[in-house]
Amino acid sequence: MCNLGNCYYDGMGVIKDLNTARVWFTRAAEKGDVDSKAALGLMLLKAEGGPMDAKRGIALWEESSGEGHPVARSNLKELERVLGSARFTKEPRSSAKI
Repeated sequence: MCNLGNCYYDGMGVIKDLNTARVWFTRAAEKGDVDSKAALGLMLLKAEGGPMDAKRGIALWEESSGEGHPVARSNLKELERVLGSARFTKEPRSSAKI
């Protein structure tokens, strides 16, 4: 399933289709595939193949990072560096709607 997601994401052997890629990554992630969790997290954060869902995207990166996925771990470190560690606390930094 993850391989199908990659094929549709990159257009390898099929017409590139981010909606279909997101479907396959979602199915694989629901079955526990760590690579699919990381890929789906990125798609959710970039609003690729559907609406943005940053909260779920970050949660998937955290989950896959905890399972040893190096890219998810690196992405989280970069996100924390850019946004600051306050982003990962329960307390909001401001009352602004995002």
